[in-house]
Amino acid sequence: ASDTLKRIDTLLASEKDKKIHARLSDCRVLYSAAVNLLKVAANLNAVVSDTYTCENGFRVLGVTSPLAAEDARFLKDCSIALIITSTFW
Repeated sequence: ASDTLKRIDTLLASEKDKKIHARLSDCRVLYSAAVNLLKVAANLNAVVSDTYTCENGFRVLGVTSPLAAEDARFLKDCSIALIITSTFW
């Protein structure tokens, strides 16, 4: 998506046809949003991984995590967010 965004910028710089320029501008907005969504999704994956790491630390000790309920709720929220962002890929 980032490469396509760069290509759009190159095309916009030289495009003289107003109609094509307008469509390229629309595509630029859409691809900019896509790049941002991909960054969000990547961060969400890291957050999910960190939460599992937190839980595993207690599991290694052989004890129930005192954060089990909060982590479960948080993981559910992250999963929902990942599903939403993945619909834009």
